[in-house]
Amino acid sequence: MHRWSLQDAKAKFSEMVREAQADGPQEITLRGEPVAVVLSSEEYRRLVSPASASSTSSAPPR
Repeated sequence: MHRWSLQDAKAKFSEMVREAQADGPQEITLRGEPVAVVLSSEEYRRLVSPASASSTSSAPPR
């Protein structure tokens, strides 16, 4: 997973989105700590599909 500082992610947002589509999730850090992940819509749909839902949690993602 590629890591981007928040400053770089803002400056190169289009590139980061293209990389998320081509190479998978992109992690964003703030002061060196992971704070967010950008992923393709395909990957997002796979993660939130009913087939991948845990049997212990039925709450939708926030």
